[in-house]
Amino acid sequence: MIPIILSAGRGSRVGVETKEIPKWFLDITNKHSVYDYQLASLEEHFDTAYVVLGHGFDSKKEAHAAVPTSYDIDVEPLVFEEWNKVENAGSAAYALKNVPKEDLLLICGDIIPMGDMVTEVLQKYETEIGPRGHSAVVAFEGKQDEKTAVRWNSEGIITDYGAIKGHEEAGFFILNRNHLEAACSIWKENKDEWFPSIFPKVDSQAIRMDKDDQFEVNTKSDLVKVRNYLTDKPIHKIS
Repeated sequence: MIPIILSAGRGSRVGVETKEIPKWFLDITNKHSVYDYQLASLEEHFDTAYVVLGHGFDSKKEAHAAVPTSYDIDVEPLVFEEWNKVENAGSAAYALKNVPKEDLLLICGDIIPMGDMVTEVLQKYETEIGPRGHSAVVAFEGKQDEKTAVRWNSEGIITDYGAIKGHEEAGFFILNRNHLEAACSIWKENKDEWFPSIFPKVDSQAIRMDKDDQFEVNTKSDLVKVRNYLTDKPIHKIS
């Protein structure tokens, strides 16, 4: 499996702190950025991760200089020059052209995983979902209509995604290698959509997690909340 972090956009809802940098580089505490929490969770499972960058970066050389090297995982930047012309489906399509053709762990660049979330997601996929040839959407069970939502049927199969009433998605997705060709075609034709809109169109299942398993830094208030919670807490195995 190959992890891909999608963080090309401006993140304007966070405010001035993302004027020059994407949310992946946001300082959460005086020691750690969003990328610290993601890479600390990924390094025990993967040798390499890819990150799609755009806003704040004019060249791959610039991006290579900015990505962290202090973790036991190589981080390969992919600079998407057209990031401001399309939605994140365009970023996903660009990533798909530049990574090995394996199962893909797609992570939004504003997600902070907590505790053993990544380990649990991978275990559930590898034992229950991947063997069926299905993709997966990580979500928090419980109806809501304030954030992007996902719906599934009685068998846990994803049926709908978007600005709808449903269960809150967690910013973690797994695209099965069986669906790469379909995803490539759909994303290329629908670059102005959200990339997770692919999952109701291919066989995908929900991986249900607890709300406390992650933070999303999507707005100014999210940033205040996560900073208040994580200040002075160790980065590994946060609970």
